[in-house]
Amino acid sequence: MIRYLLIFPMTALLDAISGAQAKLLLTEYDGKFYAPGTTPPEQFQRWDICEDLARQFSEKSLESKAGKRAHMSETEILLQYYARL
Repeated sequence: MIRYLLIFPMTALLDAISGAQAKLLLTEYDGKFYAPGTTPPEQFQRWDICEDLARQFSEKSLESKAGKRAHMSETEILLQYYARL
């Protein structure tokens, strides 16, 4: 699972703090500093949500293949779901 967290995409969060001096926004987690939204728990949460959605998508596709779309190939089923997304 750690391997996936290292390559899971991060979104860039832009924040602003008033004042003339340059500032760097960081979040401290476990003694280390991270850009906002990129701490390991935050990355894991985003990865876990995506993993859950992919699992649901996979289960729904397999149900379709066993039921009303038995005559279609797996690729055709996925393309239909993709178009609906």
